[in-house]
Amino acid sequence: MSGFCGIFQRDQTPVNQLDLQQMAARLRCRGEGEGQVWLKEAVGLGYSLGYLGESHPQQPFTLDGQVYIIADGRIDDRQRLQDQLLDKGCVITPRVSDVALIAYSYQVWGEDCLAYLLGDFAFVVWDSRKRGLFCGRDPLGVKLFYYAELGDCFLFSNTLACLRGHSRVSSRLNEEAIADFLLLDFNPNPATTTFQDIQCLPGGHCLTVTPETVQKRQYWSLPVPSPLRYKHPETYIEQFQFYLDQAVQDRITSPHTSSVSILFSGGLDSTSITATALDVAPEVHFKGFTTVYDRLIPDQERYYAGIAAQGLNVPLQYIIADDHRLYEGWQPIPEPYNNLFPSLNQQENETLAQHSCIVLYGQGGDEVLRLSTVAEMLGGIPFPLLLADILRSRFQYGISPHWGTGILGKLRGRKPDLDAGYPQWLNGEFERKYELRDRWRKHQQDQTPPPHPYRQRAYQAILHPIWQAQFATSDPSFTHTPLDIRFPFLDVRLINYLLALPPLPWCENKYLARKTLQWRENQPHRATLPPTVYQRPKTPLAGHPFLVQLQQGINPWANIPAAAAISPYVDLPQLKTLTQSPNPSVWTAWRNLRPVSLGYWILGIGNG
Repeated sequence: MSGFCGIFQRDQTPVNQLDLQQMAARLRCRGEGEGQVWLKEAVGLGYSLGYLGESHPQQPFTLDGQVYIIADGRIDDRQRLQDQLLDKGCVITPRVSDVALIAYSYQVWGEDCLAYLLGDFAFVVWDSRKRGLFCGRDPLGVKLFYYAELGDCFLFSNTLACLRGHSRVSSRLNEEAIADFLLLDFNPNPATTTFQDIQCLPGGHCLTVTPETVQKRQYWSLPVPSPLRYKHPETYIEQFQFYLDQAVQDRITSPHTSSVSILFSGGLDSTSITATALDVAPEVHFKGFTTVYDRLIPDQERYYAGIAAQGLNVPLQYIIADDHRLYEGWQPIPEPYNNLFPSLNQQENETLAQHSCIVLYGQGGDEVLRLSTVAEMLGGIPFPLLLADILRSRFQYGISPHWGTGILGKLRGRKPDLDAGYPQWLNGEFERKYELRDRWRKHQQDQTPPPHPYRQRAYQAILHPIWQAQFATSDPSFTHTPLDIRFPFLDVRLINYLLALPPLPWCENKYLARKTLQWRENQPHRATLPPTVYQRPKTPLAGHPFLVQLQQGINPWANIPAAAAISPYVDLPQLKTLTQSPNPSVWTAWRNLRPVSLGYWILGIGNG
């Protein structure tokens, strides 16, 4: 949650202190007051300690006066890393800070240090001996990292607004990113932003910046683990709980953590995380927060969340969502996002922050346990083994696998409609300039084969570029709230384990998560849940609040903000014609709201 920024003059000229101070001033969203600055000839660093700063030393941090580091994040599996560093002769205290662990790792292994680091982090090392920078971002990209190359001037930050605060960064927009937002809801290119001058370092990548070159390389990719086959079914459950224990414990345990907020839905993921948190950190005060609808739509979350919280003996606070209106309380955000209920989001974030700056979020549980069809598993798993898994799942566990629904259509020559869902309100000139219909069709028929031979859908879900939007919108620069939102199911150790499992029966209908919650009942030192929770069928939200409000007569297209600014991208008369239907489908209405969200965003950056 800490903020950092910096300037490196690759031509070795002194850094302009005013530019650095203007950048650092925009770190205030992450901490109390403006960021501090540090200059040394050709490099300048800015840093804001943030609201969790008591667990970090003053930055930039140095071990020897030659190598300086600024960082945001958390290092996992600290004991393993400390033991490795001790073996290399480092003198480390037990409560060494995370930023110091990164510094020691760089001191020992240089740019290979990323192979030894686990966790969610973004950092920059200034190595005065090499007269250069080394920058790294965690494997999945949970922590943010932006940069800009302006001739000999190299800028960087984990807060996009900081780069926009530099005098040489233009306000020119990246129209391809805007096109993708209007088409897809997000920018699928992890290396770009909506601003032409500002780039994004993708997760699992690092940068080396010297006076001569700027080199980016990928240091991590989602592995294909060797398949696991245990003799006893209970071993799968025990190992799952072992890795989940690690993931949760690393995200909540520190000398300064006394309370933690949990986004508590009453579903399998959030309840599994909460039960595990109670096991591994009984001294921490946990509290669940559940957003509910009591009138606007049918909603069972209050019922199930209440049962789960009572079973775990965890205090629960409900956030009532019925009275929030479309686009009410909009605030400037870093990049376009179809944020339909900003006042509700702000209430949620502020309510969470009143209890703790640390938030556990169960998102990722569906993705890591996503099951491919039998047709997709053919060839990846030897047929005798796959057949045995199918029969065992059917007759021993009562689970019928999905065989694959697209086979008959392919045999009959049925082709999907690649134009279905394409926005009909795009500005014609903009559409032709960027060949948007072809861009849409290419996205619809993307057949890039994932590396896993029988967990294709899980790989596609874990690596989907929409995660970058999720991480960005969970960041304090978006939420305007001092929250560090953490995702235990996206722990790479846990992901590696789950990708190695036999898909059947463990990934069918999240069978592994259900059986683990049931298994806990026979473990005397484990928190338990009533069967009503883990036997609950997975159900989506029973209604769509934004659609109900549209049907009630709210018309966000009547006065679209920044209409003149979005007209080069959107045919506004056509949009208003297409939104006259009183009963649009959910996805049609959602798609038609993107131009409105874009207008609010452009209005926000104009006022920012």
